[in-house]
Amino acid sequence: AVSTPQPSSENPVVQQAPTQRPKRKASEIENSHTAESIPAAKSQTVATKPPLPKLESDAEEMKREADPERPCFGEPAEGKVRFHAIRNDGGVRNMLWLLQLKQIFSRQLPKMPPQYITRLIFDPHHVSLGLFHGHEPIGGIAYRPFYEQEYAEIAFCAITAKLQIRGYGTLLMNHLKAHVLPSGIRYFLTYADKFATGYFRKQGFSNKLTLRKMLWDGHIKHYDGAELMECAIIQHVDYNAIPRMLRHQRDYLYRCIREQTPSAVVYRSLDNDPKYFVNEPSKADQYAIPGVLESGWQQPEAASDDVCAGGNGAIKTESNSTPNDKRVDLQESLQSIFKELEATNFTWPFLKAVDPEEYPQYYVQISNPIDLSIIRTRVESKSYESKHAFLNDIGLMCANCRAFNTDPDNDFVACANKVEAFIRPRV
Repeated sequence: AVSTPQPSSENPVVQQAPTQRPKRKASEIENSHTAESIPAAKSQTVATKPPLPKLESDAEEMKREADPERPCFGEPAEGKVRFHAIRNDGGVRNMLWLLQLKQIFSRQLPKMPPQYITRLIFDPHHVSLGLFHGHEPIGGIAYRPFYEQEYAEIAFCAITAKLQIRGYGTLLMNHLKAHVLPSGIRYFLTYADKFATGYFRKQGFSNKLTLRKMLWDGHIKHYDGAELMECAIIQHVDYNAIPRMLRHQRDYLYRCIREQTPSAVVYRSLDNDPKYFVNEPSKADQYAIPGVLESGWQQPEAASDDVCAGGNGAIKTESNSTPNDKRVDLQESLQSIFKELEATNFTWPFLKAVDPEEYPQYYVQISNPIDLSIIRTRVESKSYESKHAFLNDIGLMCANCRAFNTDPDNDFVACANKVEAFIRPRV
């Protein structure tokens, strides 16, 4: 989910009068009276509601995070997902779709007041590009186009928690860029908080603005605690073909590597040959192991006596480290791990304590509540004596979440599982 901070109290949101559009061909702009369907491929009508895509384990999802060819990028061509540009035209179908998107935005953007989200996405000046799996929306982007100035302001962007870290956010943004190009939109502007800037940077956004201020100042909404980011849309780029282009580039590089290096050669295994498994490993002939000599590996030189003895330039080892050194290393490590955790997009349910007015039974069922604000205070005050204590607090927070939300498919439980899967390998 891409979170957006609340509107500034100093700069109250004022409903702007619609900007007059330049005259364009009817085929180039959205029809303001009907929802525009953007099918990515021909799909057959299905009588029953199809299930959501099968989820991988958290570890598998994170492993695929850097892979430019996610499985979801092939789903539009297979007809598994569709895109619809939706306006509030008073029609029943559009109203239902907007209500479903409003629920996704409200759930994934907890800092935004639900009334504010409702007002914007039901405003006829805004368009919502919804990503649908069958008849059910799984994400969307709400934006307001300013056709005369040739830019659009992105208000909300979110993917349902179950399908995050699988590339659907990139897929949705690519389709939005391709969708607005025919209508003359050349720039996107959006305000992003610290949890959203990472996502937007991956999509080509930057805090270096090239669009003249006179074009957007006074037209877009300003937010506290966020930075304004811009993305230029290049006319000759086919944004929907980017995954395929990256795959071709990667395959070309792999072919060049295989042609110029022996990296693709597979050497025979050791097959439990006793000459490689000796009681004293130092006596083993490393160069006799198949592939070691061919790879160019060399025996590392032994450290000099004065360094090993702790003379000038001595290397700090576990034996000569003081308790104070170890404590400093522990605190720096925990601060780094916690900073990485806060930068993820699945910690939003745990950022602050559960509201007792919204969930009055929570503090009846949970005897030892804890959240990331408490853990942050303990990390900053250097209260943890070991990584085990830090891990215990994270585990308690996730266990409380699962104890209160008994449905294993609940979005909060999914986030708790992702937090644990993220933390355990690092601690």
